[in-house]
Amino acid sequence: MALRLWTRRHSSAAGVARCGLRPACHQVPKVRRAPDGHAFYAGIERCGSVWECPVCAGAIQERRAAELRVIGERHRAKGGELYLATLTLTHHAGDPLRPMRKRVAHSWRRVQAGRPWLGVVADFGLAWWVRALEVTEGPHGWHPHLHVLIGARAPLDERAERGLLAFLRGRWSDEIERSGWPRPSAAHGVTLVRCTRDDYVAKLVRELLTRHKRGRAAPDGERRRTPWELLEDAVEYERPADVARWREYAEEMHGARQLTWGGELRTAAAR
Repeated sequence: MALRLWTRRHSSAAGVARCGLRPACHQVPKVRRAPDGHAFYAGIERCGSVWECPVCAGAIQERRAAELRVIGERHRAKGGELYLATLTLTHHAGDPLRPMRKRVAHSWRRVQAGRPWLGVVADFGLAWWVRALEVTEGPHGWHPHLHVLIGARAPLDERAERGLLAFLRGRWSDEIERSGWPRPSAAHGVTLVRCTRDDYVAKLVRELLTRHKRGRAAPDGERRRTPWELLEDAVEYERPADVARWREYAEEMHGARQLTWGGELRTAAAR
């Protein structure tokens, strides 16, 4: 059952869903041996889905985690500072996932649009930013939200931090409200914190970009779950509601970008 749930396009064919067993185009699968004696298959391919496939997601996320660590360490070594913004919208149980995840992505693009954003970049010395999309599921339905890691060329004083937060909060709330959604909470719609040496890694890597579970959900639990927790619960407890939620997630997240890069990192390879 788990293999069928993993794959949106081949949910009825368990064998097809086992990632890494599909022959690559015009190649015949072969067994090869690495210099250390480890045997592996060659001539096969994986689906490459960071949203739907636990196999591919793990490999992709580990690579992205390493990239983010290097970027952050190099930036701090040059005297810069890191800030983490979290942006979300008000939602309710039963709200469909696709419109919400598209809305948060579009609203962030609008936040960065035009002269106001260019002024903020110049005034606060923002060198680059990395936007990450995360989705969880809980008693109030789907919860898509953004984490934005911001690299400032120098640490901001308290007044500058408040100014940057005020800009992000006002611009984000205006865009969400303009699209027909309720205005986000003043306290929780947008937050901004200065990163310590490790907390940006914890947030963007351990919680967001890795698939490790953060505890089990009880069969009737109301705890917010990551997609991988939802999948494991669907497999273990076989609740129709969990199965339906996973399939909705796999369908609606198909094609979404997990990471986007801005500023000096804009030329980074597409993620």
